[in-house]
Amino acid sequence: MKGPSKWFLIKRVNNWHEKEAQRGTIPFIFEVVKSEWNQWLARWHRLRRSRWFRMLVNKYTVTVVAFLVWMLFFDRQDYSYYKHIRQEHDELVRDTQFYYREILAAQEQIRKFKGDKRELERYAREKYFMKKDDEVVYVFLPDTMRKQHP
Repeated sequence: MKGPSKWFLIKRVNNWHEKEAQRGTIPFIFEVVKSEWNQWLARWHRLRRSRWFRMLVNKYTVTVVAFLVWMLFFDRQDYSYYKHIRQEHDELVRDTQFYYREILAAQEQIRKFKGDKRELERYAREKYFMKKDDEVVYVFLPDTMRKQHP
């Protein structure tokens, strides 16, 4: 069984206030609250009759908005997850490009070394401090390097 509608109850409350106000038993503050309530109620009725409000409160619109909010914020694979995956993908692409360039540079260097033995010896002496058996190599380090390597 269905009870009385909310509008009927509000009307009853308003009628009760009017009767009590006529008797003088309700203080003035209740009259102020009642007038503010009536203004709010009138605004609410105007809003409910507006076209935009009816479109926004449509059950399909509410369902779609709820679905989007769920998928963007609460789902296991939400927006932040995809953002994180995209950042990892971009980082891996940058690493792949870097290592590809390094491989090309190393292949070029190998090509140089195969063609010229003196180039290979120069590189070994500069990079790895290699020397011949009868040579003495002195390595001068900058002051910053000396502090790191006593």
